[in-house]
Amino acid sequence: MTTSLSSLHRRDFLRGGLAAAALAATGLAGCAASGTGPDPATSSAAGPTSAENPFGLAANSSTEAVIFKGGYGIEYAEFAGKAMQTKQAGSTIKVDAATNIAQTLQPRFVAGNPPDVIDNSGAGLIAINTIRDQ
Repeated sequence: MTTSLSSLHRRDFLRGGLAAAALAATGLAGCAASGTGPDPATSSAAGPTSAENPFGLAANSSTEAVIFKGGYGIEYAEFAGKAMQTKQAGSTIKVDAATNIAQTLQPRFVAGNPPDVIDNSGAGLIAINTIRDQ
């Protein structure tokens, strides 16, 4: 009696892994919840999008950003805010710094008034599932 064990080659293992990942992604796609937020296409606060205004910031609007103040600072966000204010006359961009994003923003998410832009970084970040559930 001869016993032969076939060895598992790296390529066969990778093919099997890719097939399993594809099946898992397909199966999980059915579990996705439908969005209940406002439709960006019909939002009244949105302005026209263009190369100069890719996010559709409406004229004379205000935007608030809370940025994690870590090793990179918040200067990059302040620079972007000033540039956007220059391009969108009458708009105001407020940039605030926070070192513990979860502690700072969790009450605002619960109250229903989160900032428009968040840099959710650092040791005190908010878990993405927590943000989704709010």
